[in-house]
Parts: sequence; C-alpha cells; structure tokens
Amino acid sequence: MVNKKQVNKQILFLICMIFLVSPILAWDSNLNNGLMAYFNFNDSTEIMGTGYNLQTNEGSGGSFQTSNCLINDCANITANNNFKIQYNQYMGMVRTIYGGGAISVWVYPTENGTNARAIIDTFDGGSGYQIDTQINGFNYQPFIQGELGDLYNASGIPLSLNIWHNIVLIMNDSDYYQLYIDGNLQKASTLSQITNTTSLHISIGTSSYDGSRDYIGLIDELGFWNRSLNDSEVLALWNNGNGTSYSPEIPIIPISIITNITNCTELQNMNNNLTENYILSNNIDCSDTINWNGGLGFLPIGNDTASYTGNFDGNGYNITNLFINNSVIPYQLGLFGWITGTIQNVKLISPTIINVQEDIGSLVGFMDSGSSIINCSAEDVYVSCGDSCGGLIGYFLEGTIINSFVTGIVYGSQSAGGLIGVSSAGAIQNSYANVNVTGLDVVGGFIGTMQGGLINSSYSVGKVIGESSIGGFAGRGVSDIIIENSFSSGIVIGNSNVGGFLGYIGSGFCNNSYWDTETSGQNSSACGEEKTTAEMKNQSTFVNWDFINIWNICSGIYEPSYPHLILENYQCSLNSDYPFVYLNSPVDYYNSTSSSIIFNCSAINEISVINLTLFINGIGNYTIYNSTEFENLSLQTTLSLPDGDYNWSCLAYDNINLGTQSDTRFFNVNTYVSPTPTPSYQDNILYQALQLFGVGIGRFLQVLAFPLAIFILIFSLIAGVILLIKTIFKIEIKDDI
Repeated sequence: MVNKKQVNKQILFLICMIFLVSPILAWDSNLNNGLMAYFNFNDSTEIMGTGYNLQTNEGSGGSFQTSNCLINDCANITANNNFKIQYNQYMGMVRTIYGGGAISVWVYPTENGTNARAIIDTFDGGSGYQIDTQINGFNYQPFIQGELGDLYNASGIPLSLNIWHNIVLIMNDSDYYQLYIDGNLQKASTLSQITNTTSLHISIGTSSYDGSRDYIGLIDELGFWNRSLNDSEVLALWNNGNGTSYSPEIPIIPISIITNITNCTELQNMNNNLTENYILSNNIDCSDTINWNGGLGFLPIGNDTASYTGNFDGNGYNITNLFINNSVIPYQLGLFGWITGTIQNVKLISPTIINVQEDIGSLVGFMDSGSSIINCSAEDVYVSCGDSCGGLIGYFLEGTIINSFVTGIVYGSQSAGGLIGVSSAGAIQNSYANVNVTGLDVVGGFIGTMQGGLINSSYSVGKVIGESSIGGFAGRGVSDIIIENSFSSGIVIGNSNVGGFLGYIGSGFCNNSYWDTETSGQNSSACGEEKTTAEMKNQSTFVNWDFINIWNICSGIYEPSYPHLILENYQCSLNSDYPFVYLNSPVDYYNSTSSSIIFNCSAINEISVINLTLFINGIGNYTIYNSTEFENLSLQTTLSLPDGDYNWSCLAYDNINLGTQSDTRFFNVNTYVSPTPTPSYQDNILYQALQLFGVGIGRFLQVLAFPLAIFILIFSLIAGVILLIKTIFKIEIKDDI
C-alpha cells in the first residue's frame, strides 16, 4: 500500500529543492566570469564578488524598500540620501579594469531635470563623471539627463519615468564604449574627450559635481565586471529582450510557450497571435504563396496598428520562395510587416516583395524602437517599391541589427539600400550587402538614408545606380551619423551628390572607412577614404580593424581579396603566382617501426619551379634544383632517423623568388620491439591475487608453513588410529565416517 504521507513529504522536498536550485539555473554562468561585485539592494551586503559592502554616502544614506521593486527589495535614492562603495588600491573595481570592463544596473527614474542625473559616479571632488568606469587610468563618461549620451554629445534616447530600464555600459581597452538600453545597443563610439581621475570611492545616486545632478528614483541589481560583455550576455541580462531581470537572486523569468512552425500556412497564422514566441522546426517552402489571396501573396505578420512583439527564431532553417505583390496594403511589407520584438536565425531564399509604396523589405517592413535582428539573411532577393526600400529591412527606426546580410536586386524610387532603406538612430554591426540597387534619389549599396545612429564593421559590394545622393555604401547621411570600420567596392553611377562611399552628408563622420576608386569609378565622396584596388586588398590599409575576431583578408599564397567578415566562412583561393606544394608521403600522423622513411613531395607553378626543399622539424634537410626550369618538380628521398616524434614539410620557390611553404605533417619512429615474456610464477593467479592484497609469495609461504605442518601431523595421527582399530577389532568402518 502507498504511504500517502510519505509521498507528500517527497513531493514537498522536491519542490523545495527546485526553489533552491532555480536561482542557480536562472543566472547565466558565463556572467560569473570576471564579475567583481554584484549588489541586489536587499540590504547593504554584496551577494557576489569580492566582499565589498554598501556604505552611507550622504545624509542618512540610501534606504531600502520592498514596493515597486524589480526583485524583492531595491534602493530608494533621494536627494542627499544615497550609497557609496568604498575601495582601495586592491579593489580595482573601477580604476584598474584592464583589458575591458562593464557595468549593468536597473533604474526606475522618478524625476528628471535640466542637469545630468548621476547613477554611478566616481567621486573625485568636482568632476562629476556619471555611469563611468576607468580603463588603464582613463575615465569613460556616459550620463543621464532625461536621455543617455556621452558627456560631450548629449543627444541620445529618452528614458521614460516610472518604468524599469536596464543600462549596460561596456568599455574596451582603448577609448571606445558601447551603451545598451533595455537590451539594445544605442550608442557605440570613441569618446571625444578622456580625463584622468583619482577617485576615492564609487557613489551610487549622487553626483560629485553638485546636488542638482543627484539621481532620484529606484535602483536594483547592480553588477561590475572586469571584462567586456558580449551581445548574448547583454541579452541575458535583459532576459533575451523580454524585459525581465536576469538575477542570481530569484528567478522571475516567465515560462514562455514557444510554438513550432512547420509549414507556410502555420507561418501565416502567426497573425492570429502577435505576442507569442515561435520557432521553425524545419525548412519551409512558401512557393505556393504566389497563388494566395488572389495573387496578393503572403500577408505580412504584424502591421502599424498591431505589431509583432514576440520572439521569432528561424533556427537556421530556410524559408524559400516567399511571394508578396500587394498594392492593397500600402505600407510595411515583408515577411514581417511591423515588429517591436526580436527576429533571429532566419534564412530567406529567393523572396519576391513588390509594392509601389514605402517601408518594404524582404524580412521586415518596419522595425520599431527596441526591436532586434540577429543572425538573419536573405539570398537572391527581388524587392521593388516606392520609398524606404531595403533588401532586408525597409525602415529601421531604432534597435539593433547584428550579423546579417543580403544578396540580390533592389529597385526603389527613393531611399533605396542593399540592406536597409532608411535607418534612424539604430545600431548596425557585422553585416553586409551584395545587392545591385537602382533608384532615383538617395540610393546606397548598403543603406539609402541614414538619419543618425551607428554602422560598424559592415560593407557593400553591389552596383549602385541613381540620379542624386548616390553612394557606394550610403546615399545620404542626414545628421549625427557614425560609420566606422566599413567599406564599399561596387560601381557607382549618378548625376549629382555622387560619392564612392557616401553621396551626401549633413553632419557626422566616417572613421576608418574606405571605398575603391577603381571599381567604383568615383574619386570623391562625402566621407570616407579613397583607396586603389590593390590597397583595398592589403590588410595594412585598414587602420584599427580587428582581423582576429571580426574580419579576415586573403593574402600571401592566396589570391588577394577585399576584407570579409569571419561569420561568412569565406574560403580563400590559392594565388596562381605562387607554387603549389603537395605532400605525398608519408601520411599525416604516420607511425613507423622502421628507421628508414621515404619522403615524397611535389610542386607546380605556371612558370617554373626552381627548387624544392624538405624540412624535418623545421630544418632544411634535403633540396633538389630544377636546372631546366620545368613547371613541375618532385622530390623523393629516404632518410634514416632515430626513434622519436617528428614533423615534416616542403618549401618551393619559383623563378621570381615567390615561395610557398606546405602544410606540416607529423610522424613517429619507434623501432623498439618488446621481448616475448616467459612464463613465471608471477603469472600464477594465486600470486596475482596475493599481490592484490599486498602479500608477497615468500611471506605467504612463511606464514602458512607452521599451521600446515600441524594439520598434516594431526591428519596422519587420526588416519593411523583408524587403521589400527580396523586391524585389531576387524570392525568395518564406512568410508564416509
């Protein structure tokens, strides 16, 4: 019979364990890496990090409250009542964050003012650096003044009062910072001024400048890292864009229902629930959409009155042959019409989107503030529209586009771009367009119109044709634009305000950005630096570009190329000017029991190969020469080598002294043959058993000898007595007695 009380106890125990373990599961373990301090403001104690507590800063100090907090308690900051974090030369929370750092904090502002409101401030008696940190002794200075920006450029994103916001400030080891608001990259820039400081402590909610700059509102979940955070970690702090805290304290992440999409009809039916999260389970063929809705095709998901607010994950699967030719819906056409959510890992193949109006893109017609596009692509697109026409996005208001690309054709009358038609104050990085773009006014290979915002580490290579404000990368930069570490190389044709990189600029700048004067046919640009094709295929041209984590470029034995993003997995082609070297034998990781090894390699070149050298462990060992300057040269030799581990390769030179080193192979020589073992008492099972128990065979016999002798003696006496009795009394005794 089942003991119900016992079962209930077990269930209760299981529930308790779940609640105990859940906080650990809720926190992304990667965020523990480099975490120097974390405060949840339930009290003055730091809950993770190096053991630093909050202290009273001014007045009676900051207070804690339980109502209206993000998680449990939070800090209530008022004028002259706030906190500080005292530190010394060993703390390094701010002053010694070498190689990068980050701060994340949740804020609930209840009052704004005409002056800056300091959330995090290093106190040095008068400088007033808000939400700041220092790298290698320098001070980074983004701040709040009803909006966010840096100390010397107050333009930014307004912060709404009486609502929780997550702010993440990330610094690298130079003078470059990234500012994320509610999970979205809002600013990324080199600061125009950097100031040294010798702060005594970190203030929370008070300004070192004057009292009018003190922050008024609530603060919760404050963390300091001694390294930069990546995009996925920032999204983790914002809970992947859902707007809930990601804390080690209590898991408040809601359990989301994710609906699987398996066909194009289910994709269309997402319009029935625009708040739900979806994920593709397989490739989807939408070829039949050309026959849907009387030839209008697929109806975009979301619109200007009811946008899509959920998270859509393409899961790396393809959506093929999506068709939209809709003049009934005048605006916002694409797979998604209007979004305020997150779209990621989507692959569109051969989409066709046609409309005579505006805000048209193959993936999204209109991206509203706070939305994100991550790891998305559209290949072989055909997009045609009137205004705000992009290969991937029509109109990009604010938000983030990361690691995305498009190829194909775009036609638009105005503001047409390979990736985006119009961008306003958003952030775009690690993306590219290989699109032929044709329009009338404001046409760009990557983007048509840029109204502020940031583009970083991106490029365009398609043909651009139009009338006025025509640029290989961007058609028009209206105001306060920032384009960094980007390039264009496509042909550019236009009549007025034509530029190899940018057609027209109102205000802003292009840092370390270039265009190819030879392929574009343009010798001037509103911004950017002109380079020849040879220079564009030389890594040294690209100042301060990251050729380890973001870019690669082909050179040396490979055909020179323009830079490519690492995410493309671009394969370099061998340079025909260099000899090709092949290793024939021995194979890689060859194990030889003989000391004699036969080596064979060969080289080929369109002109001639002069010599070919065998290298053993990096040392040239044997060289053959080609006196007749044939195009081919082969080397074979036998070497006697002692036992050991080796590597080998071959190096060839042609007649103009261009050399090619082959890959390296590894091999081993081991001529030792183990002797055949002879049987011995050590192979005896008893011996092995005794050895297992730590008893030697000699000791075993020594210990056993005396009791064995006594046993034999007693057995002999008993046998003798029995025999004597049988003989004397002639008694038959059974054998088994």
